[in-house]
Order: sequence, then C-alpha cells, then structure tokens
Amino acid sequence: METPPNMIDSDGITISQAEVDRFVAATRSEHLRGIPPTFLTIYRKSEFDLLNELQVNWRYLLHAEQEYEYLGPLTLNKEPVAVSKVVDQKERRRREEVMRFIKTETDFFIDDKLVAKGRSTFVVREPVEAA
Repeated sequence: METPPNMIDSDGITISQAEVDRFVAATRSEHLRGIPPTFLTIYRKSEFDLLNELQVNWRYLLHAEQEYEYLGPLTLNKEPVAVSKVVDQKERRRREEVMRFIKTETDFFIDDKLVAKGRSTFVVREPVEAA
C-alpha cells in the first residue's frame, strides 16, 4: 500500500463566534464554555483528501477513533491550517471481506505555531467482490 503525500488544508474558515455557536448547537454542547475541545473536527478536509488519495470506497468506511492533543489555545478570529498524513496502514483479508486500517495524524497550526494534533483511525470493510 502506497502512502500519499501530506495534505495541507486551509478551508478559509476562521474561528468566529458564529462558527463556534453553530458547532455548539449541532453537537448539543451548550454546557461548555469557550471553544469546545472537538471544534477542530470541522477542519478535516485534508484527512478526507488523504482517504481519496488512498482510493477508499466511502460506502464501506467506518470512523473508529478520534482524539485531540492541545499544545496551545484556539482563539477567535484566527484561521487554522491543517496538515494531515497517513501514519499507519494495515490490511487483513478474510474470505468474505478485506479490512483496511488507516491511521492519520493532523497537525493544526495558527499563525505558524503548532496548537493541536489530531489522530484518527478509519476502518474500511469491503466485501471481497468489491475490493
């Protein structure tokens, strides 16, 4: 399995109070103050670009795990830049399916400073005839 190059993404989405409010309403996390810890989820285009480069069949994709490690604060009126890469890939074959495990890591930068890391695990479970 070939590993695609790093994907860089700047969605043009500034961390605004309106974006935070929309995220809070969508995730029903009104009890939190400030910017929710999972807010960076909206900056995942670079991860999805990686999955497209790997020719993942979205029909069989499962999102298995997500975590964030904060190294600095997220602040309003700033635009994060996400740089994603594949850090591990494994494949398991069974008679009826092929399971691909894909781990990605995304570095989030604000003003050229690393403020957070995101780690994701995806599982692609394709029937043998579709693989």
